[in-house]
Amino acid sequence: MKLITVKRGQLLYEPGVPPTRAFVDSVRGQMGESCPSGVLEPVWVEEAPEPGFYNVLCGSRRVQAIEQIGEVEEIPALLLEDGDGLVLSLVSNFHRSDNPVSEARALLALQEERGWDEEQISETLAISISWVRQRLALLKKLHPGLIQKVAEGAMPISAARRAFKLNQGAQAELAGRERVTMKDVEDMRRAQRMALLDLDTISVPAGAQYAILATQIQMVANSFNGNKRKVLLEAAKILKELI
Repeated sequence: MKLITVKRGQLLYEPGVPPTRAFVDSVRGQMGESCPSGVLEPVWVEEAPEPGFYNVLCGSRRVQAIEQIGEVEEIPALLLEDGDGLVLSLVSNFHRSDNPVSEARALLALQEERGWDEEQISETLAISISWVRQRLALLKKLHPGLIQKVAEGAMPISAARRAFKLNQGAQAELAGRERVTMKDVEDMRRAQRMALLDLDTISVPAGAQYAILATQIQMVANSFNGNKRKVLLEAAKILKELI
């Protein structure tokens, strides 16, 4: 594939769903010295049977927006050549998908089949590298059962990202549930942190001494932020329940 510049009159495409006014305004707002066409992402094209023309494979809404604006004659395009069939298939599916797991599998296929690294995927698809890494992490860090939950819509992507830090046992327990919410993941993370404290090893007399220890732990917790603070406060809460 290679980056070229084409005249909008050279582009052939199926109109499909027309761009909204907001989309057209967005393209118009992107026009400037650094981006004269207003098209930040090149459209994907292949050579048409008729010489000098190109079939638009991905990006017809951008082309229609440019035509409505009527101020630009040339736009950037990524020309797919022989041997790019796999890339075309994956990218087309990627842009049509609203399923995080399908997106992740398309990105992984680009890595395995084409040898692209995260930076190349980010640059070619015009998406942030952090987004690429988050999607790939779904396949690398999640229990297979949770991957399936995300694919089925039974677990939001936000909860899936929070589940990355759970061990496989905790993830497997969540995977056995019908649906998994953010609260489920947070509760499991809290239980996992508390398991590390091993309260059975704390040797103190019953009764008032538990209250003293809980107060001491709360005082220590106030000197921390984030997860350390949460864990210590949770420990203090449990100790108070033992009184």
